[in-house]
Amino acid sequence: MKRWLHADADMFFAAIEILKDPSLRGKAVVVGGVNSKHGVVSTASYEARKAGIHSAMPIALARRLKPDAVFLEGDFASYRAYSEKMFSLFRQYTPELYILSIDEADLNITETIGLYGGEETLALRLKSEIQSQLGFSISIGIAGTRAVAKIAASSAKPDGLTIIAQGFEREFLSDLPIHVLPGIGKKSEPFFISKGFTKVSDFYSFDLAKLTKIFGKYGSSLWFLLHGIEEGRTSASIPSISKEITFEEDIVDLPQLFIILDHLSSELGHRLRQEKQEASCLSIKVRYSNFKTITRQVTLNSPIFSDEQIYYFAKRLFMKEKREPIRLLGISLTHLSDGESLFGENQKEKIFTRTLDAIRDKYGSKTIRRYHHYQDKV
Repeated sequence: MKRWLHADADMFFAAIEILKDPSLRGKAVVVGGVNSKHGVVSTASYEARKAGIHSAMPIALARRLKPDAVFLEGDFASYRAYSEKMFSLFRQYTPELYILSIDEADLNITETIGLYGGEETLALRLKSEIQSQLGFSISIGIAGTRAVAKIAASSAKPDGLTIIAQGFEREFLSDLPIHVLPGIGKKSEPFFISKGFTKVSDFYSFDLAKLTKIFGKYGSSLWFLLHGIEEGRTSASIPSISKEITFEEDIVDLPQLFIILDHLSSELGHRLRQEKQEASCLSIKVRYSNFKTITRQVTLNSPIFSDEQIYYFAKRLFMKEKREPIRLLGISLTHLSDGESLFGENQKEKIFTRTLDAIRDKYGSKTIRRYHHYQDKV
């Protein structure tokens, strides 16, 4: 049986700002697009969260909730540097590391637990090394699947450790509120409550067929999660990278969805080039307001590596789907290989893309993207 460790840095951006300026410790710190008219919160310290401030909240609203908070634009070069150091420490504990975002990752510790005298000892040692060498805390969850390990880590925040023994997933999950489950947030929780689901235990009354009938593919994935079965994950022998966004409110506006696809494409393209990889297969994931979830995949004639290519194929797949309110949108790249043919002989493309990547490395992945005309005819 596999054992997964999910590690999540606590209030990561804010924690780095406090490391840089210790006078901020104990204060409400908000990091985000403070200099933008439509900026949103990226990270808030726990003191700021007590005032109701959370990630993705408009900065203008955060200022109204906590006028005396410290608002910072953010230093993405520092965040990325600390992130790379953190992942470097993670790799000392396992060769199989799945980076999920700048501040969290899944570690397959199945084969390395014995080297540390048990998973609790391993986890405590990892937490101690992050704190002593980097200066911030992480929360850790350990379980038999990546999904349950992530929920366990969230339940341990901040600076905690939760270990779910094999076969005890149901015991751990049952009494938790349904919003701990992936895909269920503040906006969608009333939908589930209206159908009689208030605690995770309510889902255990339904078998796989029934949950699939009610919620489509999401119901199927939910059943596997609840029963501690790893489902829909790419194995280490078929590497992949992916990025998805769950919206606070359903989106039906096509140009807005194109912008989001473009953002996802830029993030993935940047990561591909950082890791000197190409992808031979691309898929999109769409979850509608009724929680029906679909995935569409295309195998490519030749590997891709650029934002432009990813956006082109993702958009082609997306345009074949229904025009209904959407709750989640994602892109996944699989069948990765060493990018020996990156850019070929196209020197202009090579120089231009390297310039974009240099700007993103220094100022953050969201600072610059290629221009697309999003008002496409449909």
